[in-house]
Amino acid sequence: MVISNRCRGRSLLCHLRQKNVDVKLDYKFDNVTLKWSGTVTVFGTTYKTTGKKTKEDVEDHLMYDAESFIYSNLPYVKGYSNTMQ
Repeated sequence: MVISNRCRGRSLLCHLRQKNVDVKLDYKFDNVTLKWSGTVTVFGTTYKTTGKKTKEDVEDHLMYDAESFIYSNLPYVKGYSNTMQ
C-alpha cells in the first residue's frame, strides 16, 4: 500500500478504510455541553478527544493526533522519511 505523506486528516482516515486497515472510530454527543467527543483505535493504539463542535472536528483532531503513529506503521509511505522527522 503506497500512500503519500500529503494525505492528512479525514483523507488519511478514508485511505485507511479503503485499504482495509482496522480503524475503529467512535463518537459520543453530550447533551449537557452540546459537544462531541470521540476515540479512534488504529494499529491497536487509541486516541481520544473531547469538547468539539462537530463530528468532523472530532475526526480531524483524532487523525492529527494519530498521524505520525499511523505513518510510522504503514509500509511504503512516499516521502515520509523526508518530511515527518
